[in-house]
Amino acid sequence: MERVFQKTDKSVVPMDSCWQPEGVIPKISVIVPVYKVEKYLPECIDSILAQSFTDFELVLVDDGSPDNSGKICDEYALRDSRIRVFHKENGGVSSARRVGVENAHGEWVIFVDGDDMLRQDALRFLFCFACKHSADVVECSIRERGEVRSFRIFDVDDYLRNIVENRIHMAIWGKLIRREVLSSEVLDVSRDIFVYEDFVVSLSLWRNNLVYYKVPEGLYFYRIRRDSVSRTSFVGLEYFKKLETLIASSLSRASLRSRMLLRYKWIRAMSYNGVPFNSDDGWISDTLSFVVASKPRWKDSLFLFLVKSPFLSVVFRFYKKVFRS
Repeated sequence: MERVFQKTDKSVVPMDSCWQPEGVIPKISVIVPVYKVEKYLPECIDSILAQSFTDFELVLVDDGSPDNSGKICDEYALRDSRIRVFHKENGGVSSARRVGVENAHGEWVIFVDGDDMLRQDALRFLFCFACKHSADVVECSIRERGEVRSFRIFDVDDYLRNIVENRIHMAIWGKLIRREVLSSEVLDVSRDIFVYEDFVVSLSLWRNNLVYYKVPEGLYFYRIRRDSVSRTSFVGLEYFKKLETLIASSLSRASLRSRMLLRYKWIRAMSYNGVPFNSDDGWISDTLSFVVASKPRWKDSLFLFLVKSPFLSVVFRFYKKVFRS
């Protein structure tokens, strides 16, 4: 006999008694792009299968991994019917995520990297919060910040301001996203973008009129690896100029202040990572002049002074250790 569930007003779903009907179509699709993570993948998958919220499917996308990651995916799929595995030629993390979304059945999507983990109540908390607040995107924290409350992000300017202030992260993982806002255009990222590609996807979400929330609960466990791409492939000024051009259409809806502060964040990132650049370059000097005129914080004033130093790389080793915020 077919099960029929009475519709409810999702805006009044209480956080402590989340409405969770079990059905053929899962509420959430958890998408994990898999590439050279055989050492960490079992922990990742186990953390997902152990979720207190059970109305989900797990989509594992083997991005042509040369190690045993693909085999591990297949072995897990034999044990749990909620798991579906897709094997493809290597095309990068964004292409793997796109395959996952194209094959997802859930109303909601959350991306988890293959070397990371979720807290046991992560899906339940995010789903209940999204229902209660009629949200399109709910972003969780990587670590607990007990004194910070949940807050809403209203537009692309607000989003970039919170990025610059480090109140939200640039990554696409750790966000519960309504699947209908993840269009193919949002996930279409050039392979030339290999640093900050998650930011490109996250920023592209604002092509839609989003109801976007950040919650302080540390539901996502991010593993820091010295051999990860994000830490070994840092880039310089020309890359950021190219990146800014590629995301120009998304940035066009942001104010000049937000665009300049984003540039400033990139300049600081280059400095912290010892990437040399010419402070007299027009792109750099225009940005720094804008920041100077914007009544910067004392830490930024110190940065602006140090950036002219001929011993920049040595000085910033100290600056990064003592003053980084």
